[in-house]
Amino acid sequence: MFKVIKALFFRELKTRFGETKLGYFWVVLEPAVHLAFIMVLFSFIRKSMIPQVPFELFLLTGMLPYFLFRKIVFFVMDGAKQNKNLFSYKPVKPMDVYISRAILETLIYTVIFLGFLFILGWFFKMPVIPADFLGVVNAMFLIIFFGFSLGLCFAIIIHFYAPFRIVIQNIFKPMYFISGIMYPLWILPQPYLEYLSYNPILQLIDIFRQSYFDNYPRLESINIYYPIGASVVLLYIGLWFYHKKRFELGVAV
Repeated sequence: MFKVIKALFFRELKTRFGETKLGYFWVVLEPAVHLAFIMVLFSFIRKSMIPQVPFELFLLTGMLPYFLFRKIVFFVMDGAKQNKNLFSYKPVKPMDVYISRAILETLIYTVIFLGFLFILGWFFKMPVIPADFLGVVNAMFLIIFFGFSLGLCFAIIIHFYAPFRIVIQNIFKPMYFISGIMYPLWILPQPYLEYLSYNPILQLIDIFRQSYFDNYPRLESINIYYPIGASVVLLYIGLWFYHKKRFELGVAV
């Protein structure tokens, strides 16, 4: 299994970046341009909204974890469909594709994140060292775990009902704005915050920031056990259907 995942990882790497170095450039450019645009757009309110931390770091610690989560969900969800020709080889199973894609996206966005930290720390003299390094790693792992679990469930669903992919895409459009990426949660009225807190990725991003920044406000509505529980339940459902429908999916035992 590990040899298959390794081979699929390098195949995905080559497919993602292409034959030239320009592919690597575009992977970094997309979140960089997005981040720079939002920084300029919101720069006039940064002091009044989040005086506790540098605004640029606040955005970085929200946008890149969210981008990673979203990429894992969609790349896992579409993994089997985009690699269906490989399943004619007996050792290759959809789960191998799902795992290799999640690993690749994790590595890509880890490199991008570290690159941004280097730029902000070296050129802009910002305090980029996390206050709780272990907490940051744990929060990032939970974001990856939740993204993989959700992507697995979506992969099973769209395999048997392809039009549902459009529904998923439409759901993710407002999620960017209701996941606490560009604003701190403590500015929201309590009734709205209670409803938004049902979004696990919102909680995980705030937990990530709590670990990253010293003296970052901690809210009662943010609880690490909720996204952990949601991830475990989704993973169990996804694995159960994956095993139950293995013949329809073309998976050999």
